[in-house]
Formats: sequence, structure tokens, C-alpha cells
Amino acid sequence: MQPEFLEKRVEILERTVDGLSELPARVGAVEGQILQLRTEMRDEFSATRSEASQSITEVRADVTALKQDLRAEMKILHEDALMRIGLVADVVEDTRQQVRVVQGDLTAFRGEMSAFQLRTEASQSRTEAFQSRMEAFRSQMEEFRSQMEEFQREVTSQLAVISARLTRRRRKSR
Repeated sequence: MQPEFLEKRVEILERTVDGLSELPARVGAVEGQILQLRTEMRDEFSATRSEASQSITEVRADVTALKQDLRAEMKILHEDALMRIGLVADVVEDTRQQVRVVQGDLTAFRGEMSAFQLRTEASQSRTEAFQSRMEAFRSQMEEFRSQMEEFQREVTSQLAVISARLTRRRRKSR
């Protein structure tokens, strides 16, 4: 082999060996960076877990509070509905009693038709008043039905709002 060629090869080898001698320091620096990254990631994951846990706890507390509020409101509405049903039952019973009175009057009027012509006209007047009350009762029943439908819409709307809030909170917590 030629000496110049050997010298060039030796120089190349020396440069290569010099570059390789820096390699352990560079590997050590990369190892330090990896350890630092691992520590930072562990800390960040721990913080993220803590925040997520706290958010979940807050959402659970909110849901529990909303459930309690909804139950309380439903109880009030239920009691109101029971009271209205009781009032309707009272009106129905009063109406039945009035019908019985009118029926008794009509029976008595039939037996005494010729002698009590004027009383029959008064009975007809009471019958018309009764029909008027029945119409009023039907109107009240329609109003009650409308109120119950409105109540259903309100409850549905409130549930939709609650659902939307929960969805937004979940999205925010992500």
C-alpha cells in the first residue's frame, strides 16, 4: 500500500475515533434528558389525574344536587297534582250529590206534575244551572289537562337543560 493512502486512512480513523469518544457524553446527555422528560411526564400525568378526579367529584356533587332539586320539585308537583285531583274528586262528588237532588226533585215532580207545574219550571231552571256547572267543570278539566301537559313540557325542558349542562361540564373537564 502507498504511504499517502495509509496516512489518509489513519486520519479518517482518528477522526472517527475522536467522534466516537464524544459519543458517551452525548449518550449521557440524552439519558439525562430522557430521565427529566420521564419525571416531568409522571408529574404532569399525576396532576392531570388529580384534576380529572377533582372534576369528576365536582360533577358528581353537581349531579347529586340537581337530583335532589329535581326530586324536591317533583315532590311539590306531585303533591300539587294530588291536591288538584282531590279538588276534582270533591267537585265530582258535589256534582253527583247535586244530580241526586235533581233526580229526586224530578221524581217528585213527575208524581205531582199537574199540581206543581210552576215547580217543574223551577226544576228546569236548576237543571240548566247544573248543565252550566257541568260545562264549567268540563272547562276546568280541560284547563287541568292543559296545565298537566305544560308541566310535562317544563319537566322535559328542565331535563334537557340539565343534560346540556352536564354535557358542557364534561367537555370542559376534558
